Amino acid sequence: MRRRRCIPVINDITEGFAAEELEYAVFDESLFTSIWKSPERLSNETDFHLLLTALSREIAAENYQEPLLILKFMKKTAIGQDEVINRIFTSLLKQILRDETRKKLDPHVVLDFLDAGDKLFLDSETSKKAYAILKLYFLCRNRKSKLECFSCGCVQKYFIELYKDGTRLHEALNCLIKSKLSDSPTIIERLFNAMTVISAIEYFEYYIELLGELQNCSVIDKTDEKPPSRLIQLLGLLCETRLEDIPRACSKLISLLEPVNEKEQKKKFSILETVLKSKLLPRIFDNLMANPLAKLDLNRNSVQKYVEIIVNEKYLYALEASVLFAPLQLLNRIFLEFDAFAKSWPIIKNRLELVTIDAPQASILLIYVLSLIYRNEAILLGEFDLYLEKQFPGASVVGKRIIIIFFDIMKLLGAEKPKIHSYFKENRTKTKLLMNSELELAVEYLRDFSDYELNWFLQQRADEDFQFLLETAKNLQAPVNSDGFWRNSLEKFDENSIIFIENQLKIMATRIDRKGLALRIQQISQKMMQKSGKIEEKTAIFIKFPQILLEIADFSILPPNSSNLLFSTLILGFSAFYDGNEAQFNDLFRQFLSKTIPNSTCTSPMEIIEEICEKIRIKSNFRHLPDISFLKPNPDTIITQISEIFDTKIAKNDERIVEICSILLEKLAPQLQAFGDRGKTPFCQIVNIIVDKYVKNSVEPVNFQLFREVCERAVDGFAMMTEQWNFLFLSAKILTILNLTRREAGLFAVLMRKINKNEILLTKLRGKKEFVQLEGSLEL
Repeated sequence: MRRRRCIPVINDITEGFAAEELEYAVFDESLFTSIWKSPERLSNETDFHLLLTALSREIAAENYQEPLLILKFMKKTAIGQDEVINRIFTSLLKQILRDETRKKLDPHVVLDFLDAGDKLFLDSETSKKAYAILKLYFLCRNRKSKLECFSCGCVQKYFIELYKDGTRLHEALNCLIKSKLSDSPTIIERLFNAMTVISAIEYFEYYIELLGELQNCSVIDKTDEKPPSRLIQLLGLLCETRLEDIPRACSKLISLLEPVNEKEQKKKFSILETVLKSKLLPRIFDNLMANPLAKLDLNRNSVQKYVEIIVNEKYLYALEASVLFAPLQLLNRIFLEFDAFAKSWPIIKNRLELVTIDAPQASILLIYVLSLIYRNEAILLGEFDLYLEKQFPGASVVGKRIIIIFFDIMKLLGAEKPKIHSYFKENRTKTKLLMNSELELAVEYLRDFSDYELNWFLQQRADEDFQFLLETAKNLQAPVNSDGFWRNSLEKFDENSIIFIENQLKIMATRIDRKGLALRIQQISQKMMQKSGKIEEKTAIFIKFPQILLEIADFSILPPNSSNLLFSTLILGFSAFYDGNEAQFNDLFRQFLSKTIPNSTCTSPMEIIEEICEKIRIKSNFRHLPDISFLKPNPDTIITQISEIFDTKIAKNDERIVEICSILLEKLAPQLQAFGDRGKTPFCQIVNIIVDKYVKNSVEPVNFQLFREVCERAVDGFAMMTEQWNFLFLSAKILTILNLTRREAGLFAVLMRKINKNEILLTKLRGKKEFVQLEGSLEL
């Protein structure tokens, strides 16, 4: 006898299956007793056993099709012998199932017998439900071995027939998933249990794949009204899988669901609400809390990743991680289509409140809840916020860090939804908690404090705590924007303060934060101009501050007045702190020169000051050249500071200061006079330093060369006088210099020649009797 060929798989069931080949063919009748031709003889027990033995022998010899054909023939022709024929069939089926436990048979053999038993040979021993269970088992096992649902048209046909008998299929599926082979003979159940075990999740996944295949071949119409009911059935089956398989089952179910148009109105489905509340949500949350893999590595660097998970459902690429979030994805998909979230929230909230933040699975449960709130009812973030606030006091430091990370996640979610943004703008729960938390935790988030919060925080901590804060803040890689913190740092101005200031200025320069740089440079400048402070601190800031700014590669990002401020700082530092720090100041002046006048060959600080003042005088167009406003009058003007340094009577400082003042007067006298030449204007202060504090006190100068240069430069500056200048002030200073230098004939003559170059000045001076006498002494 030849074997029946498989029928091909069809892609559209509406076309119908191809006709099967004839089941009957010529076979060797000598193999079988003739009893099968005379079914009435089966009432004789001997004949019954003769036929059963013959058929069983062929089954043992792996001739399966002919015994089945004989039984089918007898079933059609015999009258009144149904029960006996059914008994023979059941015996052969048990034999095949026993063989199956020892060796893997061709699935067609088993499925052919099961299909025949289901349709033709039912008896009181084996119910239709038992046949459906066995069919589904072997269909699923065929899928596992062949790696496809429909390995041939025969398998496809068997399942479609079973699917169309919907009740039996669902009952069979339930039994297999629950591992309960009900309504089956004990021996069949025992044989079934001896076969290869298929897990509940494998049945569920197989069924989902089958439904997808049935959609593809038009057995299931995607546009019909059954999907909600089918979803309920699938959710019921999903909840019957083992707890540890829930994520995997959810992942499989998602693959079957059709996309939903978010703009469509949500459907109401009361049964679904019940299933969610009584089955699905409890099972999902039970799985999360029992799953040892349901742990998230939450840290500050992962905040954006979890925002992506919540906002865009961009789950991690690793299969294990995506399966871990599958239940969340399924819930969000259900709530997108059905109006069921409001009724589900009490269950979700209750589960949330039962979990402490230090529980191993707390993080993923919170991600689930936060995602559900964000995608369904953002207003409930207030309750989530309240939960975190209540958990914070009793949490461990690790738990508190997790809470803070969730606040960071929620803050970023506010960028997507205005409701969330406004809530967190009004309720700064995170910083309220941090301000009263452990110091070590609070300092990690200093950058998130507002100016008010940071100042309040600093005021609540003792001085030793502030030192700890500064120790941490000095290495922050984000800008600290609190004026209060900056003021405290500058007030301390120790090694940590300097590191903090340097780091912060570099960060602002990297971010091209011109506004921030301007503000902080101004604060530092004010600190430098303070009269109080230890000499070591002031020396450090006058060296370190210019170093920080000069190391910024792109000088153009600094505030417009930075060149003026730097020049003033260098002059002031050079005046007061040069001795013992020569190398540092020489290097700073050269760096500054390279930024302002790139091609200059000057090397010493004094030469550089003179070169820059000359370029200011002729208004050179170098981009970063200082301008005259660096000498502009203000309470803390550089000239006032220099004058006060001069008063300390340190000889080397005084010489540098008077030389600097003479250069400024020689090069920039008209510009200085434009600021005013009365009172304590820079012009008057410079002249007073030169004349009143230096020349008058140098009757017998120690350094005559310096004395000569200072006098010559001063008179060069005076010789630029115009009608607008304060002649009364100027004439007094000129006469003082001339009177004190008349003993040095060469120097006196040089000074008089310089005065003679300015007709206005000369004419006015000749109106002074004292000058005329001095002029006459020169002629003598």
